[in-house]
Amino acid sequence: FFAPLAAYGSLRLLEFFRGRGQFRSTGAVKRHAVREAVALDPRHGRQFDALVELLIDAKLVVAQGEDLRATGAAVSPETLELLGRLATTRAALVDRLPDTAPYLNMMDAALSRFTELASGRITALEVLFPEGSTHLADAIYGGNGVSNYFNGLQAAALRAMIEQLTRKDPSRKVRILEVGAGVGGTTSTLLGSLDRLGDRVEYCFSDVSGSLVEAAKRRF
Repeated sequence: FFAPLAAYGSLRLLEFFRGRGQFRSTGAVKRHAVREAVALDPRHGRQFDALVELLIDAKLVVAQGEDLRATGAAVSPETLELLGRLATTRAALVDRLPDTAPYLNMMDAALSRFTELASGRITALEVLFPEGSTHLADAIYGGNGVSNYFNGLQAAALRAMIEQLTRKDPSRKVRILEVGAGVGGTTSTLLGSLDRLGDRVEYCFSDVSGSLVEAAKRRF
């Protein structure tokens, strides 16, 4: 599941850098020159380095000190052909693995505005929540096979813990605090699994974002 996502993401990232004149040949380029080419805000240096590491892991770039260079694979006819049909590759991936769609949507949203992100003209939150909408994040944190699986594991663990706590005293009230609840993907699954316990459970949703807390009040 994640391997083809990573492969697609690496190609999209390479496409972005090539569009800024970088990694178009195997000649060495200084890391600071690549930063300048994407108008990188100095505050985002660590994020930039992490993205370069993704290209290194994908064997599309090699690093030697401050020198970066595209590998032969990155400029090969096969890779250039793949870059020319990324839309077809994406469609085929979603057709084969439908649950990749939310992750691809988020990835594409970020890379389509990466110049603005890198330069600091917009924040990551503006990409994650375009015009205040949570639809991109909602689709990742709930309603797909990956999130459903892990949320289900958390629900099972929580039920087991509550059963253990109330075994000796069935009337005991259990208070739960969810920290960093975000868009409520996990919350939704957990609350659904706790319905039968009624008022024996008190659940507190919390997040640093006031707007997400308000959204949760409306939803739950």
